Amino acid sequence: MTTDEKVDKILEIVLPLVPMVQSHDQTLYGNGQPGLKEEVALTMQRQNDCPARKAVTAEGKRLNLAYAALVVAVISCIASAVFGAVSFFTQK
Repeated sequence: MTTDEKVDKILEIVLPLVPMVQSHDQTLYGNGQPGLKEEVALTMQRQNDCPARKAVTAEGKRLNLAYAALVVAVISCIASAVFGAVSFFTQK
């Protein structure tokens, strides 16, 4: 295979890719039309403003508070039982 044939083969592969790269760059860096970057930003904003997502987040916070309260209650019960047992066995 000669050098010219190699160059022709490379050009066959590369030349169809050039418009795709240009289109990609225009989409990302602005061409006056909504592009990929804008779509991603809109999607993220819609996800953040979603009422269901906000409800789940609030519910998750309440659930974490409930778990913390449960842990405190269990520790209190254990401490009460230990102190009660110590008090019972140390009586004369």
